[in-house]
Amino acid sequence: MTSKRIYLVLSLLVLVSMMVTACAPAPTPTPVPPTPVPPTKAPAPTAVPPTAVPPTPVPPTATPLPPTATPKPTPFAVKVGTDATFKPMEYKDEKTGAIIGFDVDLLNAICAELGCTATYENMTFDGLRQAGLAKKYDLSISSWTITDERTKQVAFSDPYLTTGLAVAVRGDEKVIVGPETISKTHKIGVQLATTGAEEGNKIAQKVGATVKSYDDITLALADLAAGRVDVVINDGPVTADYIISNPNAKLKMVGKLLTTEDYGILVRKEDTALLTKINAALKKLKDGGKMTELMKKWGLAQ
Repeated sequence: MTSKRIYLVLSLLVLVSMMVTACAPAPTPTPVPPTPVPPTKAPAPTAVPPTAVPPTPVPPTATPLPPTATPKPTPFAVKVGTDATFKPMEYKDEKTGAIIGFDVDLLNAICAELGCTATYENMTFDGLRQAGLAKKYDLSISSWTITDERTKQVAFSDPYLTTGLAVAVRGDEKVIVGPETISKTHKIGVQLATTGAEEGNKIAQKVGATVKSYDDITLALADLAAGRVDVVINDGPVTADYIISNPNAKLKMVGKLLTTEDYGILVRKEDTALLTKINAALKKLKDGGKMTELMKKWGLAQ
C-alpha cells in the first residue's frame, strides 16, 4: 500500500471517530453545591434630617401711639351783659347776690368748651343793646329773642331755646281769657324794649287800651297782683316761674301763646370769630345732651 493510501485511511478513521464522539450524549455534570453566601445585611437607612420649614413671618405688632391730646384753648375772659330780673333765665340769688339761672349756666358751659371765664354785668334790658354797641361788654345772654329789627344792628348765635309770649291775669279774672278779649278799658303791663312790649303796644293800638312799661318784669307782675294793671304780656317761662314762685299773688296765664320765639346770644356784628366759637360750642352742648340737662334743671324741658 502506498503512502498515499495510508494517509487516506487514517484521515477516514479520524473523521469517523469525531462523528461518534459528536453523537454520544454529553456526560451529566456532577452538581457542585453552591457556596453559601451570607445574607447581605441591608444597610441601615441613612437618617435624613427633616427639612426645616421656615416660620411664617409675622408682621411686627405696631405699638399703638397714645391719642393725640386735643390742645387746650387759650384762656380768655369775656364780659357778659344781662338783665338779672328774668327768673329762671337770669336773676340774682337772694342769699348770695350772684347772678344765676339757665342762661348763666348755659354760658358757663360754653365757656368751659372755649376756655373762657365769664363775668356778668347787670343792667336794665332797654339799655343792653346800646351798651353792647358801645363795647361795654363782649356779648349778652339775656333771653334775647332773635328778630329782624334787632339783627339790623347786632348779630345772634344759633337759637338755643324756643318759647313765646304769654298773657297773665289775676286768678279771679273773668273777662280776659286771651289776647283777643283785651279791650280799651284794660291796662296792659309790659317790660321796656322787649317783644312783650312790642306785642302789647300792637294790641293797645288796635283796641285803644293803655300800656304801662316797666324796667323790671317782676314789678309789672306785682302790679298785676295789686290791681294796678289788668294784664301782663311777657315771655311764657318767666311768667310761669313767677306764678309758681309767688302763689300769694294768685295769678294765672290764659289763652295760647301769642308768638313763637327763638332765643340767641347777642354779639357785635364785627365779632365773627367769637360768634363762630359760640355756635360750635352750642352745637356740642346740644349734641352731647348738656342742653337738655340744663333745661330739665331749670324747668324748661320742651
